[in-house]
Amino acid sequence: DYSAEADISRLLDVQGDQPHRCFLVQWKGRPLQMTWVWEEQLDNATTRPMMQDVLTWKASGTSESIISYHKERDTASAAGTCFMDAFRSAL
Repeated sequence: DYSAEADISRLLDVQGDQPHRCFLVQWKGRPLQMTWVWEEQLDNATTRPMMQDVLTWKASGTSESIISYHKERDTASAAGTCFMDAFRSAL
């Protein structure tokens, strides 16, 4: 049910400057459905550390993705056998 609210898994990117800044959100349970969400819609005690983390990564000027920047990887399946895992490992 895509009309139901989902929790945020992580923030992947940021674009724009305040007050017109938005973050690319990856949703829990929906790893391939990402959306751009305005900063004011995300701003709460739970997401502020994630937002600051993305802003720090962006300000660093690095060319690596935020996932590589944090050396994070997840798998699309518990066994790690989903074809999407092969794409991710190539990144």
